[in-house]
Amino acid sequence: MNLHKIESDYIALGNAIIDQDGEVTEDQELALQITNEALQTKGIAYSYMIKSLEYDNDTLDAEIKRLQLLKKSRCILADRLKSNLKDAMILFDISELKTATIKVNFRKSESVEVNEEIIDKKWCREKITYTPDKKAIKEAIEQGVEVVGASISYNQNLTIK
Repeated sequence: MNLHKIESDYIALGNAIIDQDGEVTEDQELALQITNEALQTKGIAYSYMIKSLEYDNDTLDAEIKRLQLLKKSRCILADRLKSNLKDAMILFDISELKTATIKVNFRKSESVEVNEEIIDKKWCREKITYTPDKKAIKEAIEQGVEVVGASISYNQNLTIK
C-alpha cells in the first residue's frame, strides 16, 4: 500500500466517521490503527529511501565538483597553450600553420577598451534595479504594518536525520 492509498483510505474513513456524527465503530477503530501502522511502516521506508537519495546526491555533488575542477584546469592549460602558440607565431612572424587536419591563423577583430573611472558620464547608461528587502518587510509585518504584495508564510519542513 503506497502513501497515497493510505491517505485516501484515511480520508474516506474520516468522512464515514463524520457521517456517523463522530461515532466510531470497532471496525473503524481497527481500521484507524491499521492505517496508522501502515503509515508508520511506509513512512520509515520512505525515510530510508530519502536518506539514500540524499547520500547519492551528496556523492554526485562531490563528483560534479571534481569534474568541474578537472574542466577548469584543462581550460586554463588550453588558454596558456593558445597564448604560448600566439606569442611564438608573432615572434617568428608566422601568420598561419596548416596541415591536412588543422589550420591555425590570425583574424582581425575590434573591441572598445573603456576606463570606467575617467570616461565622461554621457557615454554611460544608467542602470537601476530594485529588489525587495525581505528582512525589513518581515519586521514591518510583524509590527502590524500592512505591506501590499507581501505576506509571511509559515512552512512545515520535513527533517529526516
